[in-house]
Amino acid sequence: MNTLDLSTCPHCGQKNFPLVSLERVEAYTNIMLEGDPLTGFEARWGGSYDTNWDSSVPVCYMCLACGPELPEAYAAALDILLDNTREAKEQET
Repeated sequence: MNTLDLSTCPHCGQKNFPLVSLERVEAYTNIMLEGDPLTGFEARWGGSYDTNWDSSVPVCYMCLACGPELPEAYAAALDILLDNTREAKEQET
């Protein structure tokens, strides 16, 4: 069985590559709708954001040096290592 080398980026080959994750968090704010059904509506954000930082869920991982999303096999191995739960890939499409 092959094991993944998590110390090397599969895209650029950099060793001990800088790793970043894109996270999804819940945030609430007022949205004001202006306009009418005939001409259309325009939405504007208003007020301050109420962000729930405890709702953070990793969406994907990237090598900061080259940018592309890491392959799913790497992402799954990182999830196990970091004890993270990500949303299923099917829900993103």
